Amino acid sequence: MPELTVPPVLAAFADFLDTTLHVLVVVLGIGLLIFVHELGHFLVAKWNKVRVEAFSLGFGPVLFGFRRGDTHYRLSLIPLGGYVKMAGETPTDEHSSDPAEFQNKSIRARFSILIAGVTMNAILGVFLFVFAFNVGVPLPSPVVGATVPGSPAWKAGILPADRILMVDGTQVIDFQDIMEEIAFSRGSVDIVVSRDGRTVSFEDLEPVVDPSLGARMVGLQGRYELSVEENSAAYAAGFRSGDVPLRVQGLRTEGPAEVLAALQASEGPVTLTVRRGTGLLTVEVSPVAQASEEGPGLIGITSRADRIAFVRTGSPAEAAGFRAGDALVRVDGAPVRDIVHARRLVAGSTATPPVVTVLRDGIMTDLALPDPVEAAEGGGDLFRDLAAAAPAAADTRVLLLPDRDFEGGNPARAAGLTDGAVIRSVNGHPVTSFLDIVARIAETERGAPVVLTFEDELGLHGPVQVHRRPHLERTVPGLAFATSTEVRRVPGIASACYAGLRRSLLTGRRILQFIGGIFTGRVSAQNLSGPVAIAQISYSAARKNFVYFLYFLGLLSINLAILNILPIPILDGGHILFLVIEAIRRRPLPVRAMAILQWVGLVFLLLLMAFVITNDVTR
Repeated sequence: MPELTVPPVLAAFADFLDTTLHVLVVVLGIGLLIFVHELGHFLVAKWNKVRVEAFSLGFGPVLFGFRRGDTHYRLSLIPLGGYVKMAGETPTDEHSSDPAEFQNKSIRARFSILIAGVTMNAILGVFLFVFAFNVGVPLPSPVVGATVPGSPAWKAGILPADRILMVDGTQVIDFQDIMEEIAFSRGSVDIVVSRDGRTVSFEDLEPVVDPSLGARMVGLQGRYELSVEENSAAYAAGFRSGDVPLRVQGLRTEGPAEVLAALQASEGPVTLTVRRGTGLLTVEVSPVAQASEEGPGLIGITSRADRIAFVRTGSPAEAAGFRAGDALVRVDGAPVRDIVHARRLVAGSTATPPVVTVLRDGIMTDLALPDPVEAAEGGGDLFRDLAAAAPAAADTRVLLLPDRDFEGGNPARAAGLTDGAVIRSVNGHPVTSFLDIVARIAETERGAPVVLTFEDELGLHGPVQVHRRPHLERTVPGLAFATSTEVRRVPGIASACYAGLRRSLLTGRRILQFIGGIFTGRVSAQNLSGPVAIAQISYSAARKNFVYFLYFLGLLSINLAILNILPIPILDGGHILFLVIEAIRRRPLPVRAMAILQWVGLVFLLLLMAFVITNDVTR
């Protein structure tokens, strides 16, 4: 039977329709949140007999409308929410004694109208959570995929495959819960995990600020899985979306970076063992080298990572003789680049036992490793108990990347640099750290050589010219990585309602903690997101799963409720603040004062919007 081939034009049109459909779903979803908010104002205004002059579904030019009673109902062009226009709602408007005007209503009536919008958002959020939990929503798995070497979680002994149950007494249901509970903690944290059917507690882990996240973390990383494109090289090799990598070249792997590093270091086929469902599968694949002008090698150099900062207490590595401060030098006489490289050399060693040479207090020391080196928990994996030291702030020593990673060989080696060379200047500018080196290279005009002076065992050299070459990145086409998810379903309406209400309260609490964390410095303002990020995340959620998209809308609805209730002039919370002041003073604020405060609130929101959009674009 001949194979059916879809013409490229039809395939492109199908992709266009698919994208358009998901964009429409996002627009309608976000529009629903704003519409429900305005509907709350509208219904309670009608209940209090306030004359509503217009109620619009959407913004912009009116497409269709009709009048019923005092209200003109409109369908407008831009379906991003809606608005309610009440008679006499603006303090600066001319007012009459008409009892149907907003400003002529009692403080209680005006308060109920103003609070109705956020109340409706809160109710909608609870409803969406209840529905999602009752049907079943895919959420990031609360299972540990890896711990960052040297981090508090790593030192405490939290292991991959541990299922986290509680953080500081709060039950968690997904990995995002875990991250947020730790980020918003005020001191040390207690973590309870499930391991091999038993409960294990870890107490007094002291979070540290993760510069990449701008928040306090303990070094936990989530579980991940493969994402495989159909009709790709990865698919043809036998990989499928949802596969969880366990071993690469026979060595246990704990993160995407390790898989990618193994592919990059390969000189032939790579063997991966993955878990698919309840079974194990071994797949052999040959990475493909592709030239990239944006490769991580810069000009063929990288920072050194051969010094050990921490050795896990009571571990096989400690028993083998490794100590904090050791610098890895050789494995069976072969030079070592870093801990990962040493692990790979030991795994492939034919010596019995393998010998690792370290530099300790200026003296070379040989450590004989235990056998078997290739066993699941043997010598090959004891390097898991070692954490590399970050380069010192004033350390400009470099390692050279392999010649095979570049077209025509490593450009730095061609210019005369050797492993361990100390970079003194780049393009005539003195450098004091590896980050300095990176920044100076980035400033170099495209196509122009990078001019270096460096010092090695033979003395000072330079200036020398290093001509950048395309970096060869070895990957498997069609192979990517995704966060592992689990479907969380709460059977029974009563249980789902409890779960939805609890999720709403927890979400509201964390939003307030996030705002407080920005002011106290525990959370970086760089984590603030704006409309660009919201649109992007909403689109990804809509493509992922419709129930997950509804769950995400629930999160946005609670966010909208909390943010609107903040006491910022021009928001509902600001108007409520004016009412509170009016109740205390027994008379309204002067119109001029309210107008000034409204302008201050508007300027603040515009500046905030500019800041968060800049954050979005930067990310």
